[in-house]
Amino acid sequence: EKGGGLQMGKAANALRALLGQEGAEHVQMLLDCAQRRIACPKEFIVRKGQFGDSLFLLDSGFAHAKVDGKELCELSAGDSFGEVSLMLRAQRTCDVQALSCCELIEIKSAPLWKVIAALPSLHATLSQKAQKNLERSEQSQFIAEGRNLFGAELQGLSTLIQGVLDMDDLLAQPHVRPEEAMRKCRSKL
Repeated sequence: EKGGGLQMGKAANALRALLGQEGAEHVQMLLDCAQRRIACPKEFIVRKGQFGDSLFLLDSGFAHAKVDGKELCELSAGDSFGEVSLMLRAQRTCDVQALSCCELIEIKSAPLWKVIAALPSLHATLSQKAQKNLERSEQSQFIAEGRNLFGAELQGLSTLIQGVLDMDDLLAQPHVRPEEAMRKCRSKL
C-alpha cells in the first residue's frame, strides 16, 4: 500500500531521528513516498544476496537479522535496516526474518537519495550504520567459517593473541623488564 500521507508511530519517529533537526521538513515527503508492508511471523522480509534498493523502518513487531542461520541481532519497533545495500548499491548482506507480525515502512532509494543529496549529515549517518552492520555481518560470517574450518586452531590463535595483549599490558608498566614480561606470558600459553 502506497504512503499517501502515511503516519506511522515508531517508524516515523525513527525516521525523524535519522534525519535530525535539519531534515524535519523531509520526513512527510519520505512518508508520502513510502510503502507500508506487513510481514507474518517467520516470513523473510529481505534475503541475503538479493539486490536491495530500499530502507526499511520497523513500526511494530520483532524481527531478526541472520547470516547463514546465525543471528546477528534482534530488531524491534523503531529500528531500521537495509542501509548496507542502499549505501553501497549492493546485494543484501543478511536475511531479515519476522519473529512476530511486523508492520514496516519501505522507502525506495530514489526519494531517499534526493533527501541524502540535500542532507550531508544523513549520508554520514546512513554510511556509519551501513559500515557497522557490514562489519557485524562479515565478522559473524568470518567467525562461523573460522569455527568450521579451523576449530581448535582458531582457539589457539585466540589464546596467542591474548598472550600478546597481556605482554603489551605488562610492558606498559614501567617496572617490568621485557624478559620478565615474556616469561609471564609464556607461562600462560
